Amino acid sequence: MQLQEIIPRLETLNQSIKNQSSAPTGSVKLGLIGDADILAHDLLVIFLDKYPLITLETHVSNLGYHDIMNYGLNAYVHIGEMKESSFVARPLTTVSRKLYASPAYVAAHGMPQQLDDLHQHALLIHRLASGELEDCWNFNTGPLKVSSRLISNSSHYIRYAVLKGAGISLLPELSLKAQVASGELLEILPTHKVYLDDAWLVYPSRKGMTHAARLLIESLLAESALLLG
Repeated sequence: MQLQEIIPRLETLNQSIKNQSSAPTGSVKLGLIGDADILAHDLLVIFLDKYPLITLETHVSNLGYHDIMNYGLNAYVHIGEMKESSFVARPLTTVSRKLYASPAYVAAHGMPQQLDDLHQHALLIHRLASGELEDCWNFNTGPLKVSSRLISNSSHYIRYAVLKGAGISLLPELSLKAQVASGELLEILPTHKVYLDDAWLVYPSRKGMTHAARLLIESLLAESALLLG
């Protein structure tokens, strides 16, 4: 190998070592309420690609942002009402839900043509983290009182059950775009939506925050516009 070939390689290696030594390191723990794990995934991939020496651990829980203290989390992505607390809360996006069912379910039971038709269908409803049963769906076109023989506090279970043809349920629009595009799920009465409160990024005061945690928070806030795409 000629000297003129070696020198550029050494310079490249030296620069790589410098970049790696100055790259942020550490670990950070992020809490995610049910469904927020799917909503936030692309944002977390961006963060991990940008900071390859930082380790990220996620903790999924329906108990809400109070888990920040229970599990030593650095931040929490919360969907729904933010009650008064000592934490900092920054809005990420607004989450809406729509009605979904599998093609197999619709083939077997028909496609509802109006909201009242839902009373003739198998509905899957949520038990909220507060313990409250979500038995009134407040659509943008008006409320609908619902009942169900299948109730769960796990949005992941309800999503799976809908995919398997168990019935119709309200699920976050952002988290099901791929399934609708692939034909795995159908939108039911698509003009009817339920708007939840904002998705929030919740964290303690920046005082005493680690550098890795600060970088995660800044990255999530900066990239949150992707959630609207």
